[in-house]
Amino acid sequence: MKNKCAGIVFIFSVIFLALFTCLQAAEPLPDTGQTKCYDNSAELDSYPTPGQPFYGQDAHYNVSERQHSYTKLDQTGSALSV
Repeated sequence: MKNKCAGIVFIFSVIFLALFTCLQAAEPLPDTGQTKCYDNSAELDSYPTPGQPFYGQDAHYNVSERQHSYTKLDQTGSALSV
């Protein structure tokens, strides 16, 4: 019984990994517009560099306007400039 359960878990793991890989490659995530970095309690004066604490926050990964995969809308549904 134990081997049967291990086999089932393995099969579901492989299926999940295959599906996750397909979903990940489908579309890049849109830029959130975040431009500031923070530590545990406050805004940082500058962006941390690789290897420093708090490096890799969303503000490090801004996407240029040409690459946006969405249209920003106002409260009435009209398109806004990004």
